[in-house]
Amino acid sequence: MKKLLCFPARILAILMIMLFVGSNLGAANPYKKMPANSYSLPMQTYDQDNDSYMFVDSKEQSTIVVGDGTTKWYEVPVYAGRNYSFSQSLYLQTELNFENKVIEQIGYQYPGSTQNLELEIEVWISHTELNELTESVPLTNFTKVYDGLWVCNSNVDFSSFEITPFYYNKVDNLIITIIEKLPGKTSLSDGFKSTIKMSPYQCIGDANNDSPYNSNDLPSGTTRIFRPNIKLWVRDVPTGPAISKIEPLALDFGVVTIGEEEIKTVKIKNDGADPLEITGFSSSNNQFSVINTSFPLILEKYENKIVDIRYQPLTTEYETGEITFFMDSSIAGDRKVQLTGEGVFIESVIIGTGTEESLSAPLNAWYGYSFTQTLYLQEEIDLNGRAISRIGYKYAGSAESVDFLIEVWISHTSLDQLSASVPLTGFTKVYDGPFVVTREDDFSFVEIDPFLYNNTDNLIITVIEKKPGYTSSSDKFMVTPVTSGSMCVGEWNDSSPYDPNALPTGNILALRANTKLWFSGDMPTEPEAKTIPASLYFGELEPSEAKTMTVEVMNAGGGILEITGATFTNPSFTVINANFPVELPIKQKETFEIQFNS
Repeated sequence: MKKLLCFPARILAILMIMLFVGSNLGAANPYKKMPANSYSLPMQTYDQDNDSYMFVDSKEQSTIVVGDGTTKWYEVPVYAGRNYSFSQSLYLQTELNFENKVIEQIGYQYPGSTQNLELEIEVWISHTELNELTESVPLTNFTKVYDGLWVCNSNVDFSSFEITPFYYNKVDNLIITIIEKLPGKTSLSDGFKSTIKMSPYQCIGDANNDSPYNSNDLPSGTTRIFRPNIKLWVRDVPTGPAISKIEPLALDFGVVTIGEEEIKTVKIKNDGADPLEITGFSSSNNQFSVINTSFPLILEKYENKIVDIRYQPLTTEYETGEITFFMDSSIAGDRKVQLTGEGVFIESVIIGTGTEESLSAPLNAWYGYSFTQTLYLQEEIDLNGRAISRIGYKYAGSAESVDFLIEVWISHTSLDQLSASVPLTGFTKVYDGPFVVTREDDFSFVEIDPFLYNNTDNLIITVIEKKPGYTSSSDKFMVTPVTSGSMCVGEWNDSSPYDPNALPTGNILALRANTKLWFSGDMPTEPEAKTIPASLYFGELEPSEAKTMTVEVMNAGGGILEITGATFTNPSFTVINANFPVELPIKQKETFEIQFNS
């Protein structure tokens, strides 16, 4: 039997460090100067003592990189493998050595194994006279420059985030604090390239699995032998009148379903020193508008604002538009945003609103292979002249996403019960391919070959899952119990996929998967009122008692539905808190309060 040589944990840590450092001894500078005809020109040569160098690009924005180490370290600037962490890194004036500039963006080198690693961070910056870090520095005199999502990608040199501009005085050293507060640990392989800094120590931090760190009460921390390589994007300090800068100057909303909306953002920034005042906006197309923004909007020096622009399509045409922001005519810079988008008319029907979770339908992820057949009644669908173009189910599992391989078959039927599987002889195969479900989706769906529904018969949808292997017993879907009759059958096994030409009888399932069907077709031109619910029951009330319930009215047709008022056959009922007339474009809704006075 082999003997195992055991080291104490501290000795093992030192051995690992020596191996990591030793593998990089004598390594060449990993950063290369840009060629002379590129957009970036070297401003100062590489200095072995301070491990930093600067470039300036054609947009008058400079970048400086501090640190040239190639070791991937898991403790800084965030601690991979722990739920929560913080670090403070000290960068010396001799390493930075720029003046009359503000820091606008910060980046770190991420070569980790997890692509698009999402972290939620706070970033605090402060000048300091300290030349080393032996314990954490309270954030009393720090400036909070960022609080939000940071996505790290190993395919880029530095994964960065924009910050509230911070002026560097060129006299002091700089401390940058990173607090990572998104619950959930990553992998120890999700480290960042770092440079050893032990004499003196220039980085400190701490990590735990219990609770996020309080920016008002950081613990003392532990010295880190590595400091993360950093890239700073800097720009000259603004002077003179306000300058408006908008990014991006064009937005394409893509294809959006009529009755729904798509929201995209632009960033408006003041690139000057004087305040920038934006008093409002105009839109050349009423399907595009600015929302969630109060005017006047005043941006001070260094300040920026994220502005939401919404597209609500009313037609199936390819639409163009232009948003113009109002500001003084003397202001230089950007004012207009070009907009494009296209509407598509799709109606959707959701069948099943149950909150239970099940492995049984529409497929069974815990087995290698499965099939289900589900019956849907005409009165549950009730749409004329429409073709089903998408089918979706509501995933309720714990995984971020799961991939399946499915066939989907559809048929009209006169059946109103399913006691056994129905042969697929008269069915239409509408889909054969991957089905990717995600936790973020409301309903994860597949685009199918359009199936024209006759709105007379009931409908059977067959799902055959045929990807070899099983996933997890937690990969469930939302279902609705069926308390009377049978409307779903299914079966599963680990041996072989099901043959669509010879489905077994199957087992009766006392449930149906919550299902969303999308229907495409010609957009209606005339308005049509649809009331939900169709009736209200107020129950029994005491004399002189009042009760209020609500009803929703939607324009289920086209054009504009104008509601001018309401009449009742019984004077005990009335509409309250309503302002008539109400105009509803296609798919838009209005909720009315109905009061009963006994």
